[in-house]
Amino acid sequence: MNSEQQKVLEMLEKGTINAEEATRLLDCLEENNEKERTAESGRVQQNAKRMKGKKLRVEVNGSTEESKEIHVNVSVPLVLARYADNIIANCVPASANDELSKQGIDLRQLNISQIIDTFEDLDEDIVNVDLDQDETCMKVRVYVQ
Repeated sequence: MNSEQQKVLEMLEKGTINAEEATRLLDCLEENNEKERTAESGRVQQNAKRMKGKKLRVEVNGSTEESKEIHVNVSVPLVLARYADNIIANCVPASANDELSKQGIDLRQLNISQIIDTFEDLDEDIVNVDLDQDETCMKVRVYVQ
């Protein structure tokens, strides 16, 4: 139950409105909530169509003295990555969030969707790092395909 619905019920309890008025107000609130859900669903579908087939790619290749060869290849549908901020904020344990907060990082403020929207139109690599130091040789590449 959201705060607006709670207020209607409190008004009913206090006698400020009668049961019929409360029902009408709750119906209006539900109708507005449904319109908002439909609009959000439409935005998600538009993003999915626009990003269809595009993927956020992360490739790591190289070798170290200890582990010899390293090969990592991650491919995430761009539309899924766009909504990852919601997933990340809800899946990170509270203890980890507390530690991040001490460092000034608040995952709830992370807006991956804006970042992904920016990445979507790039024709170049987002990250391209070549490391050749001591016994470590590594290439990291992040891009949209």
